[in-house]
Amino acid sequence: MKYFVSAITVTLCVSMCYASWQNPVFLAELNDFQNGYVANRPTVSDDGMMLYFVRTTPTKLDALWEARRNPVTGVFDQQRQVSELKYGGAQIYGCWLSPDKLRMYYAGSDPQVLGWARRPIWMVYRSTPTAQWQLVRRCTELELD
Repeated sequence: MKYFVSAITVTLCVSMCYASWQNPVFLAELNDFQNGYVANRPTVSDDGMMLYFVRTTPTKLDALWEARRNPVTGVFDQQRQVSELKYGGAQIYGCWLSPDKLRMYYAGSDPQVLGWARRPIWMVYRSTPTAQWQLVRRCTELELD
């Protein structure tokens, strides 16, 4: 019985160690080192092939960017600013991508308003995972007066 308890304890400890976070991989391709702008606030698709992140633009506004992973190299080598969103994709404070990559919810504030402003939630839609986003609506039912 003593050996059985010891074996279970060792198995649990090994399982917990194996299930822990692995060493992170630095995604240098998402940063704009030339201008000193780093990527932050990432959201990854369920399949890991698309990544949304926020990075400062030359106009000094934080904007949402989309990156697609190259299946051969594993590098996010296709990047673009998601400028079709409200306010040109600027001042985005997080987003959620549906598993089918056709709907996205995001919080964004008007970059013309200084200081902490309201950040309403918007929903956008597209017909295919490679199409541009179409603004659908502001989720006013989630806002308080």
